[in-house]
Parts: sequence; C-alpha cells; structure tokens
Amino acid sequence: MNNKLKTNLIAIGLVTGLSIFSIQNTLSRPMLGIKGGEVDSASMLTRMDYNDDGVVTEEDLLNRMLESAEKRFNRMDSDDNSLVSLSEFSNKRGRPGPFDHEAVKQCIAETVGDSFPIPPSREEAFAEADSDADESINSSEYATFISNRAAQRFSFMDTDSDGILSEEEMTGAIETRKEMRQIHRNCAAEQSLLME
Repeated sequence: MNNKLKTNLIAIGLVTGLSIFSIQNTLSRPMLGIKGGEVDSASMLTRMDYNDDGVVTEEDLLNRMLESAEKRFNRMDSDDNSLVSLSEFSNKRGRPGPFDHEAVKQCIAETVGDSFPIPPSREEAFAEADSDADESINSSEYATFISNRAAQRFSFMDTDSDGILSEEEMTGAIETRKEMRQIHRNCAAEQSLLME
C-alpha cells in the first residue's frame, strides 16, 4: 500500500468536528477502511491500533498522528526553510474561494446549534500552533499542535470515556465527520456566493 493511501487513512481515522480544517484529505478518495464509499470501521480501528494490542487508545491515536505530522509539515513548508508561514499553512487544495469565516461559523452554529464544536479558522488554528507568536511554525510547534489535537479528537471520539475507541464510537465519529464536512461545505459555498 502506498504512503498516500496510508496518510489518507490516518486523516480519516482522526475524525472530529474540531479537525475539519486540519485534516487535508477527503472522504471521497479510495483508501483502506472505505469500501464502495462506505466506511469500514473495523479496518480503520485495526489501522489506528499503533502498538497492535487489539485496542485503540489516545496514545495510539497520538502516535498515528505524529507519524504523519512530519510529512504534512514538510509538504506545507513549500519554501523549504523549515518554517511554515500562515500562507503555507492556509494553502489547501480544493478549498472554496474567499469567504467570511465568521459568517461560516455563524451558519454552522445556526445549522447544528451546540451539538458540535465549531471548527477554528485557518488563522485561529495557525495562532494556536504558533506558540511563540513569531508568525511561523517550526516542526516542534507543529508536533505540539498535533499532540493537542490528538487529545481533543480522542476525547470527542471516546463518547463513553473509557479510554478505548470501540467500533461503534469510530462509526459515530466518522458519520459526525461526514455530516460536519457537508454542513461546512454548504455554509462556505453560500458565503463564497455572497462575496462574488
């Protein structure tokens, strides 16, 4: 299996409402765990089990995320200076044209209410990652950012708070992710049309 498919699987496995802007892959691409457009939670759980002990814990999720973080960091660092600027961080293929992120957040909130966390803008996520506020992210800052996101994602996915992801929790998280992505796309498209 090639690395792109593995990276896509990791991205799909790291599902939450908070991760809408940080995951760089889409559900429509073929990958392990997706059969005919349907999610195979058991395959995804097996892939996420970093230490092959038969259960997926927060540590497993963290290790999977960190495993791909260096590659993502290097892809974002388009000028190869070992730092990622806001422009590089925000450069996402397939992203809708310009829109008012606050209006998109309001649209999402009106659509889902308090049932899901509202994702941060790229600028907000960048500011979170840029811990020393020097307007660039180094690999250490990015690893810390990813570690924090792993904890948030695991907490969101582990609905019974037992420290282990079940197949049902994974299925629920994947369905929530799909729903939130569609709501975000609809709100962003609506805002893009308004700005034209």
